[in-house]
Amino acid sequence: MGFDRPHAATLSFPRVAPEKGEALSSWLARIARAHLLDLDHVGDEIGCAVQLVDHAPSDSTVTQIGRRTAVDFDRVRAAVHPLLTSLDRPVRGELDWRVCPACLTEDVEAGRAPHLRVAWVHPLSTVCLKHRSPLQIPTDLQAMAMLPMDVALPRQDHGLTCVRKEPLDSFLLAASLVDPAKPASPDLETLVGEIRDLVDALSVQMNFALGRGAALTLFEQPRRDRHIAPMALTLPDGLMTGLDPADRLLFARAAIALRWPSPGYHQEREVLGDWFSRVVAVVVPKGRRRVIADCGMDPLGLLAVALPAQPFHQLRRRAKDWSEDMRARWSRAEQLAALAGLN
Repeated sequence: MGFDRPHAATLSFPRVAPEKGEALSSWLARIARAHLLDLDHVGDEIGCAVQLVDHAPSDSTVTQIGRRTAVDFDRVRAAVHPLLTSLDRPVRGELDWRVCPACLTEDVEAGRAPHLRVAWVHPLSTVCLKHRSPLQIPTDLQAMAMLPMDVALPRQDHGLTCVRKEPLDSFLLAASLVDPAKPASPDLETLVGEIRDLVDALSVQMNFALGRGAALTLFEQPRRDRHIAPMALTLPDGLMTGLDPADRLLFARAAIALRWPSPGYHQEREVLGDWFSRVVAVVVPKGRRRVIADCGMDPLGLLAVALPAQPFHQLRRRAKDWSEDMRARWSRAEQLAALAGLN
């Protein structure tokens, strides 16, 4: 087939055309299936691991993909999410796919190849904007229709198939902010940085007065009745890229729910209200509880109460780079932690 020729169109026959809106890794995976190749072989052909090709590939990589597939540069570049950067690249090198089952079903019904959308590959995209439903790690059956047989799928988290106890509107807002079909928000970089910081904070061992577990446990316990093991004792830096795909989705959703709580904290009161009261009863001196109860139900305050002193102050320093409204919320969260006598 001429694999030794650096400019040969070795992946062009049999021809596999990219679907409209298809992510680059998805298209290359379908090419691998059609050519009876594994992903590593395709990666050698294009000079980049297929598992990482969605995350800010260089122009030389895009050019090489175009040469190998006999597809023009602009069409290949269109399969790359314009807002992803190298900072979003998973360090574990796993295939970071999340899919909408309803969209895949529609693909099959319309006679299209089921495929990953460009819009789904950004970490802040955790729901399908079309169906208003959560994205999920592909099942074995879905993977069989989309990937070569040699690819080992990451584990699934079946608890993430439902958003009943989470603010769906927040997830839809975040997904719309990184929708590749829309102009980028001028403050998107700051917003993404806030999500990264919140993911880092949620991974920390919470204050021992509350028990053993990551700070995320305080939100997962009332939502899905489960405990999350801590990943750090101090505030990590850029943890999201080091998580496996299921945990990346879990932590991103939790961080988005923190960043954009529901209006008037209505949803948080409904889901976290009893839990918040129990936390206050454990860690807050009795004489201060009435004051704290009047401080509202901002979940950022619950996070501030949960963090031990060192990661609390580390996050406090990062908060200086947050947006104005987030800095204001953090200031109130600091006051809440001070009233609790923890930080």
